Order: sequence, then C-alpha cells, then structure tokens
Amino acid sequence: MQGQNPGMFTGSLVDQFIEHCWVAPFVEDDVAELAVHLPVERILFGSDWPHAEGLAEPKDFLGGLGSFSAHDRRRIMHDNASELTRPAR
Repeated sequence: MQGQNPGMFTGSLVDQFIEHCWVAPFVEDDVAELAVHLPVERILFGSDWPHAEGLAEPKDFLGGLGSFSAHDRRRIMHDNASELTRPAR
C-alpha cells in the first residue's frame, strides 16, 4: 500500500498496525512466534465454537501459551480484550 501511495503514510506501516490493530490467533497458530512481531498487548484470545477456529473448552487455549509469563498469559486471555472494550472516559 505504501508503494502504491507514496507519502500517504507519514510513519512506519508496522508501527501504525501495532498502534491500531489487535490479533486473535487461531488455536493452531504459534502465538510465541506472533509475539516476536507483535507486542503481547495486541494479542487477544478468542474462540468461536463450534466453528473450526474455536475450542469446546476455551481455557484449552492456555496450552499454547506455556512460554509466556503468567502476566502475559493473563493479558492475552483477559486483560487485552477488557482494555480494548472499556468505554472511553
């Protein structure tokens, strides 16, 4: 996009993505690899059971978060979505 519209973006597209986007990975995605490219504060847990990307037991998603600290697991599983959906003051 930046190549098609030079000057349209004043900053880094990666920085703008990180500032404005959150990602809810599929259960089979490598969340640790995602966290190499995206801050933990922008990763959301999500489940859309009974669709393929959902889990019958949503807490099973924690199994893929073993490499994260307890603080980061809580952010991904709860705090990030809570902050994102909190009404503006």
